[in-house]
Amino acid sequence: MMKRISLFTFLNIIFITSILLFFTLLFIYVKIDKEHFFNNQEKRYSLLLNNIQNLNSKELKKIFSNQPDIKEIANNQKKSEILQSADRLLHKKRLNTTMEVLNYNDKVYIYIKNYNLNVVLQDDPALRYDLSKIIIAALAILLILGVLYLLLIQKLKPLRVLNSNITQFKKGDFSINSNIDSQDEIGAISKNFNQAIENIRYLIESKHLFMRNIMHELKTPITKALFLANMIETKDSKEKEELINNLNAMNAILKQLANIDKFQTQFSNLILETIDVEAMLQQLGKELQSDAIAIKKYEEPEIIANRELLAVAVKNLIENGLKYSNDHRVTVALYRKKVEVRSRGEALQKELEYYTQPFTQESKNQKGYGLGLYIISEIVKLHNFTLSYDHKDGVNIFTIALQP
Repeated sequence: MMKRISLFTFLNIIFITSILLFFTLLFIYVKIDKEHFFNNQEKRYSLLLNNIQNLNSKELKKIFSNQPDIKEIANNQKKSEILQSADRLLHKKRLNTTMEVLNYNDKVYIYIKNYNLNVVLQDDPALRYDLSKIIIAALAILLILGVLYLLLIQKLKPLRVLNSNITQFKKGDFSINSNIDSQDEIGAISKNFNQAIENIRYLIESKHLFMRNIMHELKTPITKALFLANMIETKDSKEKEELINNLNAMNAILKQLANIDKFQTQFSNLILETIDVEAMLQQLGKELQSDAIAIKKYEEPEIIANRELLAVAVKNLIENGLKYSNDHRVTVALYRKKVEVRSRGEALQKELEYYTQPFTQESKNQKGYGLGLYIISEIVKLHNFTLSYDHKDGVNIFTIALQP
């Protein structure tokens, strides 16, 4: 599960989890601290009750004269208003003395009543829990976490650029250059990536140049040999025909190799479009001059590919089916994201991977050059499609499918 999560998603999860954990701990702290605060207040008022329960009004005033934060409400009207409208926060009774802590207009009052007293005192240190300092501290911590998160995201931002470049490189764009100007590990990876692209580009260009030179050097003598073979006068026409056939076979191999080189050269600039597969198959039927190709459309195809290359791949599969099937007939089944080419015949003796290697055949006596499935495989790889094979009920099924 964790392997499927991107680095940035993982960082977001960690950050959100940290914030949630912070608020959870903050809530627990506030709850405990609040309980501690009210316990202290209750102890304070209990102690006050112990000290004043047997005092008269004069003695009480003498005690509170030394405590500027507590003063008596002398106005009887205000005293009556407080007693009638205030909220009771605390009620304590000991012997004949009753004490109540009242909240009125966000101020705290102490009402004391016994046979000697009937007074209302205003307590300046309000019986309210002050969250302001905790809120300020929490905001400061959140601000620090937010800044650290933004700095980390900014530091890792080049990874997205590098990942995008690697994706483009995977699609065959060898012209990209990862310009990440940093002195850290990401910058080092970017530099090594650029160097790797340069090396691969050089190897590919060298390979194509070598292939073109080889094909050019071979094509000229083969063409001359064909010309001379046709000019030869011989009593044994079979030998002449065999010689011409072999030269034509060599020429056909060169054309196949030229096509492969052309396809691989187009890798970096494939022109992709939505293909009308049914119309393409009808055109291939005309080119092959065959009415032995049946088309079955089970779903409307939605295939985006290079028109020329996809046509070559499907054409090769159809030609193989017509050539090697028992009844020399082929059925092409169309689905939304895949094309199946079906033909009756014996199952392949080896795994499909064996036949997608160049110059491999079922047997030496078979016609062909062993390049058909290799070319199909290369075209499929260029598009990031998949090529698969199955044999069911005497039917060979080759499938070109889009990646899921």
